[in-house]
Amino acid sequence: MKKPFLICPHVVFFPSPLTSQRRALFPLSERFTTAFAVSAALFTLATLSSRGFAQGIIHFVNSAPIGTDTFEVTLPDGRGVGPGFTAQLYGGREDLSVSELTPLLPTTTFGTGSRAGFVIPVLVPVPGVPPLSRAKVLMRVFDGASWETSLCRGESDVTVLRVGGGEVAPTSLTGLRPFSVTCIPEPSTMALLCCGLGSFLAFVRGRHH
Repeated sequence: MKKPFLICPHVVFFPSPLTSQRRALFPLSERFTTAFAVSAALFTLATLSSRGFAQGIIHFVNSAPIGTDTFEVTLPDGRGVGPGFTAQLYGGREDLSVSELTPLLPTTTFGTGSRAGFVIPVLVPVPGVPPLSRAKVLMRVFDGASWETSLCRGESDVTVLRVGGGEVAPTSLTGLRPFSVTCIPEPSTMALLCCGLGSFLAFVRGRHH
């Protein structure tokens, strides 16, 4: 097998009997021009395809960086939320309602000590929203497996921002204010027992009457 040789940085040329016959018909300069044109077309196609599928990206952080609004997430007693809680962005196109916003991944959690109340930064893609487009976003915090099933949870206001991504730096969160989580107390064993006993006594009294 004949060894291939390099036509240009992106194209490898494999000699063949048919190619050898064509060498007499096409000057060397034309062969290089054709190979370069093919390489450039493939590169342009790959670039356009990647841009067509690009997603907007948000820098999920609520403190410190320039261009980011600093807002702390706190417990009912005023202490900053800690690592036992999950922070997640919900987002989508600007024209969607809040109920139509989808949970975005990845999620993150919170720091400890002086960093309690502030998330560990992550980059979050926003499906369906291309770079430089406007997205509707809110932040939710919860202590269980999901927002829907958690007893302690809270959410921010809704904000609309222009997302980064592609050739543009990811956009940081802006337009959000501090908020707290609210905890729904679980019924204690004694409370359940008293409730059951009260129902039983009411049932017995009803039968006697």
